[in-house]
Amino acid sequence: MDNDVALPIVSIAATDATASEPGTNTGTLRISRAVATSAELQVSIAVTGTATTATDYTALSSIHTIAANAAFVDVPVNPIDDALVEATETVIVTLAPNAAYTIGSPANATVNILDNDTPPTPQNLQASPASPSSIDLIWTPGTPTGTNSLTAGYRVTAALDAAFTQIVPGYNDRTVGNITAATMIGLTPATAYFIKLRAYDSAGNFSPYSLSVQATTPSAPDTTPPTVSLTAPANGAVVAGVVIF
Repeated sequence: MDNDVALPIVSIAATDATASEPGTNTGTLRISRAVATSAELQVSIAVTGTATTATDYTALSSIHTIAANAAFVDVPVNPIDDALVEATETVIVTLAPNAAYTIGSPANATVNILDNDTPPTPQNLQASPASPSSIDLIWTPGTPTGTNSLTAGYRVTAALDAAFTQIVPGYNDRTVGNITAATMIGLTPATAYFIKLRAYDSAGNFSPYSLSVQATTPSAPDTTPPTVSLTAPANGAVVAGVVIF
């Protein structure tokens, strides 16, 4: 007679894989066993990832208990707000071996913590007409508010009015990349443009807009051929000498 008792099979999954600062949006990991029994089951975990425990999120216990007659236990991941400009960070939880159970699949799960801190606002925006249909822009990065700045790029918005209600087609938060100079093209000659920009980071957070500036494209050059007519002498008259126009 075989007296061996089959060990419960446990697994883990992220039922809510996204959390974010300041902490009101939490993530959830679910540790499950294949069959609910009348006995509770303690499951050990190991925590890794790019997020720092007790700094980026509330520390997780190393042991979680599936209650008697329950099939799972949920483990919340609670972000901690900070003042740093950061990329998305990860909390990776892996089931740890234990004589009380067998590890099934999946054996690990990840929660992503999104940052709510904005990159610094770009400064010193300048706009100079380059041609009747283009304007050159130049600016400087803003001063970081945290230990570093993870600005991923900039977006330019242009309008025909200072209130930015008449947005120029193609320049409604147009991405120009992680640069500090750009050229707006396809513009209308002899037209005043109002321009502003903002920074964004890899987590999708945006800085406040820069101060807006105004630039006017010059008129297009007159390429119409001139029309010449003679008023004297009379048409058909014979003229001797040199005629100066």
